[in-house]
Amino acid sequence: MTMTAGELPVGYAVRWRSLAAFLVALVFSQTFWFNFAPLLPLVAARYHVTELVASYTILVFSLANILLSGVAGAVIDRRGFRFSVLLGLAGTAVFACLRIFDSGFWLLLTAQAGISASVPFIMVAIPQAVATLFPVKDAPRISGYCSIGICVGSSSSLWLSPPIILGFGFQRAMIFFAALVCVWTVLFAFLVPKLPEVESNAQVRRENPLRGALQIFRIRALAILILIGFIGHGIFTCVTTWMGALWHEHGFSSQAAGMGASILIIGGIFGCLAVPALLAGFGSYRLLLWVAFVPCIFLVTPYLWAPSPAMGLLWGGLMGFFYLSMMPTMYSMLARYAPAHHLGAASGLYLMVSSIGGIVVTICFRLLKEAGGWHVATATLVGALTLISLLVVFIPSVARVRAPAETEVAI
Repeated sequence: MTMTAGELPVGYAVRWRSLAAFLVALVFSQTFWFNFAPLLPLVAARYHVTELVASYTILVFSLANILLSGVAGAVIDRRGFRFSVLLGLAGTAVFACLRIFDSGFWLLLTAQAGISASVPFIMVAIPQAVATLFPVKDAPRISGYCSIGICVGSSSSLWLSPPIILGFGFQRAMIFFAALVCVWTVLFAFLVPKLPEVESNAQVRRENPLRGALQIFRIRALAILILIGFIGHGIFTCVTTWMGALWHEHGFSSQAAGMGASILIIGGIFGCLAVPALLAGFGSYRLLLWVAFVPCIFLVTPYLWAPSPAMGLLWGGLMGFFYLSMMPTMYSMLARYAPAHHLGAASGLYLMVSSIGGIVVTICFRLLKEAGGWHVATATLVGALTLISLLVVFIPSVARVRAPAETEVAI
């Protein structure tokens, strides 16, 4: 039995209930990622390690995205997004409980590594969840909601983790976080029904996962999207990393630098709401990527070299509004260009390569900065933003990549 994208296996109430449950899961995936980001000196002092070693509690998440996103994509293609998200939530719950046993830093790091290994099974599920629950015409708007869930999770963790951990005490705070995710794991299992998509994937289960990955790279549009993700994630990592150092050199306070980083995410929340509405009006994915990238060519320099914190917050908010609006557009484009039975693989490859870009591009740009100074580094960022804007030109239109009959989803 087959079903077109508009003929979904769920009713209105189940559709939105499932989406709400998934959005909370996305929030949790980011909450545990950034739990200790604003508290590295506290973690270092508590466990008698350096701040560099304490930062491993955050860096393991990027490593897990690189190593396990492809695995998560294969699981989604074979078992469906519900199974994958439940697996991710269950793993997060188990290792969040391990954090309660406050016996030493390496136990904490082991727990963080376990949680980080669970996160890709939630993150990679975004395009498949949207494609399963909603018709194609709603995909940009729903992808925007998912992107907002990511932004809310990371920003709320950065803002709320310090008062929760400092107010409750370290161990009680770990109990609080573990209880939240344990309860939501159980609720997710009840709120999101088992969908017919799982029964359709017998062919995918018999297929070699490596063959599916190679098929993804043979589709020009997907290869370009993955390359844009590689460069784009590296740009975002460089901007958020360098902004604090540059603002410090300008004499701005650490609090101002923290607000400058947060304003990017806050601006992104509004951008993820506004851009899908534009897409519905103009119907062009490439136009929306240009809306995300081109303004940032002119915004990144005044943001990094702002004459005052107030001006930096203004430029940073605008840059976040445009740049992070690429997230729902990219998720929607993955769903439109990828074969339905390899959507999980496409999403996994995108997250994996983007995470690699966050490391490789940042290192390359750092070497350029050390060789030529901040002005060379900033000019390199402008050049990289120009490059990904030009790459959009080479993405073929949806109509040439996938005919309407190929948007069918097997169930």
